[in-house]
Amino acid sequence: MNLALDIPAKTDYPPYIFSTAYGLESCASAYYETNFLIRRVFIQRMKETIKLIPPRSYKCILDAGTGIGFLLPTLSHLAQCVVAVDYSQILTTTMQMVKRRHLTNIYPCQADLTNLPFDANSFDLIICLSVLEHIPEPAEVLGEFRRVLKRDGVAIVGYPVENLALGMIRKIEGILFRPDQYRAAAASVGRHLISGHVTAGHSIATDAARLLKVEREVNIKLVGLAPLYQLLRLQIG
Repeated sequence: MNLALDIPAKTDYPPYIFSTAYGLESCASAYYETNFLIRRVFIQRMKETIKLIPPRSYKCILDAGTGIGFLLPTLSHLAQCVVAVDYSQILTTTMQMVKRRHLTNIYPCQADLTNLPFDANSFDLIICLSVLEHIPEPAEVLGEFRRVLKRDGVAIVGYPVENLALGMIRKIEGILFRPDQYRAAAASVGRHLISGHVTAGHSIATDAARLLKVEREVNIKLVGLAPLYQLLRLQIG
C-alpha cells in the first residue's frame, strides 16, 4: 500500500470555522494559519500516522475525535466505510468539507468516546489523534477502543508530549501568529488553561500499555528539541 496524505484545502471549509468562536484549539486555524513550525508538527504527525497503518484491506475505520476531519480524505481511500466520531457540534461543519470533497464513504456520528454506540469487533482500524489529552480518564476511551476493535485490528493514538519545549512553542505561536484566538481563550479560561489538556502524555502511554499491546512507538520532534508528539500503534494483546 502506497498511501499519500490527502489534505483538505482551506477553501473546503466554510469561512466561519476560522472564527475565534471555535477557540484556540478546536478552530481550523491550527492547521492553516499558524507559523511554519507548528504546521510542520501538525503535518508530520499525519504523515507518520499513515506510515503506521499496516498495508492491508480495511472494511471499516473509526476516526475517533475527528474534529475538522483533516485526515478523512486520506482514510476514505483505505476502506469501504469510515465512521467519523466527535462529541462536538463541529461535526456538522466537518461534513460540509466531506460533501465538497465528494467523499461518499464517510459517515458522521456524534458520540461520547467513553461510550461508543457500536458493537464489539466493529472496526479494522482506529485513529485517534490529539484527543486523549483532553479527557480526564483516557483509560475509559482506550477500553472502548479495545472493545470495538477487531481481534486482528490496529489502533493508532497520538498525543502531545508535555515539556518545556512544547510549552514555549505553543505560547509563542499563540501570541504572535494567532493573537485573536489566544486573547479570546485567555479571557475565557485563563492563560494557564488555554491548551485544554487535562491528562499528560505519560499517563496516556501507561494506560495504553495496560489495556492494549504497544506494537510500535514514534516520537515527532523538531531539530534540537525534545519530542513534541508521540504516536502509538496498538493491538489487542
